[in-house]
Amino acid sequence: MKKIVLILTLAIFSMVCLASGIAIPEQGSKASAMGNAFVATADDPTALFYNPAGIAFLEGYKFSFNTTYINPHIKYNSPTVGSYTERAKNFFIPSFYLTMPLTEKIFFGFSVTAPYNLATDWSDNFPGRFASRHAKIVTFNYQPSLTFKFDDHNALGISLNYYDSELNLIRAIDTTVLSSYVQDLAGNAPYTIVPSEGTIDTRVRDQAFGFNIGYLYKNKPWSFGLVYKSKASFDYEGHASFETSPRLHNGNESAFPGSEVNFELDSVPAVIQAGLSYESGNLLTEFDLQWTDWSQWDKTNVRFKTHTVGGVYVWAGVPHLYTTVPVIEDEILPFKWENTMAYRLGFNYKWSNRTEIRWGIVYDEAPVPEETLSPVLPDKDRWMLTFGMGHKMGKWQIDWYSQYIQFKNGDITASNIYRYNSNGLYIYPMTPDGKYKGKSYLCGVQITYSF
Repeated sequence: MKKIVLILTLAIFSMVCLASGIAIPEQGSKASAMGNAFVATADDPTALFYNPAGIAFLEGYKFSFNTTYINPHIKYNSPTVGSYTERAKNFFIPSFYLTMPLTEKIFFGFSVTAPYNLATDWSDNFPGRFASRHAKIVTFNYQPSLTFKFDDHNALGISLNYYDSELNLIRAIDTTVLSSYVQDLAGNAPYTIVPSEGTIDTRVRDQAFGFNIGYLYKNKPWSFGLVYKSKASFDYEGHASFETSPRLHNGNESAFPGSEVNFELDSVPAVIQAGLSYESGNLLTEFDLQWTDWSQWDKTNVRFKTHTVGGVYVWAGVPHLYTTVPVIEDEILPFKWENTMAYRLGFNYKWSNRTEIRWGIVYDEAPVPEETLSPVLPDKDRWMLTFGMGHKMGKWQIDWYSQYIQFKNGDITASNIYRYNSNGLYIYPMTPDGKYKGKSYLCGVQITYSF
């Protein structure tokens, strides 16, 4: 039964990890239209997210509201068990920004963003339901910032990040061992297999702090930006509740009383970003690099407040001998995640004094190796194409963008830990073969008011 806990908890953590694998850098429509190559440009209030040093070069008071719409399409295709479509659609991600000068050299900003906020939902008969049937993460970042302008060309911004993160995972559990008669190790008697499964619903939440430091150099036609974002370490706490199978033998329901869950996780990784832009006439070109420290995801400890055991009927010379097996135990889970790079190229063309046209292209690596690829969200390397425009109308500005993301296929190989769910009696072929395919469509609108 340890494998039940292993797959359960690993699936939970995969969701957290993939919260960064599914990190949402599209927190501003102008930046997103440029493929998020914005570290060196940073010339609107969303600079608080991309490079807080940029607000030193803004004039007056500014307020921005941005919303991003995300429509993912993920499928699992197998020649033996058929095709399944992930059903979670239509996410709206809001963000708010306020910037103001305190003095000629000191500037203040405050933002509320949702940098990790997605979900997956599979059908009840999906083969991978023992890893995940429904997963959701909601993470908000409340960020005050102070920026210091040294001269007309150099600025430094410092931000404090307060994260509030909540996770929910619903998955099937294999209860076959608790609904079957089991032969002893000597094999003295036949045994009866009664396949059964239940459901576990896990909800955890925690808050954590981090910080950002951003530097920006502007001297037309060149600009250079450099940003460091610290990791944030969570100590998630919550509850796991069970819905058991009616096929369990009498007394085995007590093995699933529900349990408080606790685990420590650096679910927001450290990030280093660098950007260089060049302005030639009406065309601005920026190239950004982003390095993300996913290697910190090596292993983690999972602790259950309640450790329980379940009963099994065993034939060991005495018919229907009742013995016990572990059901919920603490675990040490491996991840073996890898550091990643993202390469972003963005363009901004001034069509007129009031209108700008933008586009970009991005290649973003995924941190998850094939051995831990899971249906929580199958995360693979991806290409992104972006396009958008901006329009000024007096004190108002409206920016919009659209984006297409194409993921590489995620193959399920023999080394994948989710390939089978086996307790030694009955094997559920979760994802024995096949591959995940994914694409996504995004669009967004940002409204900025200057006063």
